[in-house]
Amino acid sequence: MDLWYPKDSSFELTAFLDVDHAGCIDTRKSTSGGIQLLGDKLVSWMSKKQDCIVMSSAEAEYVTLSASCAQVMWMRTQLKDYGFNYKKIRFYCASQSAIVISCDPVQHSRTKHIHTRYHFIKEQVENRIIELYFVITEYQLVDMFTKALPKDRFKYLVRRIVKMEILLEPTSNELLVGLDDGIAASFQQSRIHHHMLMLKLQRHTKHQDSRIKKAQESKTKTSANFDIQDLL
Repeated sequence: MDLWYPKDSSFELTAFLDVDHAGCIDTRKSTSGGIQLLGDKLVSWMSKKQDCIVMSSAEAEYVTLSASCAQVMWMRTQLKDYGFNYKKIRFYCASQSAIVISCDPVQHSRTKHIHTRYHFIKEQVENRIIELYFVITEYQLVDMFTKALPKDRFKYLVRRIVKMEILLEPTSNELLVGLDDGIAASFQQSRIHHHMLMLKLQRHTKHQDSRIKKAQESKTKTSANFDIQDLL
């Protein structure tokens, strides 16, 4: 099965990731889950029990961030041979605490025990190769890669991921030929619903970008005020 990209379609590299903290009842280890998308196409995924026992859900998410980052950096290297030089690759993470840890170059008492190998993500964030965004459960696609889910929730997530591959294509109506009218209508309705969710996600991302920009501007103004006071 080939991946089909229309001429003017998006070719951005994006990642979603999540974790089930201490989900294994025998070892209390967490399970990492993640998917990587090239444009609207699913090209890579993972569901793996972590090698270490972590002390918090934020730490578990941080470990998952580093694992997903390593995969994306490998993909970035491969795509570079084809003339694509990706910057500001978006990672959608369900833990604000893990995002804060990844963006903070200072080691604090609550994070100093984390193994050095998992700090790989920090360098990529600092170099602006990776951008981290918080995503709420409604938009999180990788829930089913971390734990068992109710039947309806599982099917819903599968449909959403599959829709990225076929239902958003301009010629997707051809795929509905020969299907039962009810199934075809369900696919069409799912396509519209997914499109609305992705628009909400884009607005959510723009809102976060705006908040980050305002915070940076405020920090710059505060720094400038201190400099003026020093001169006086």
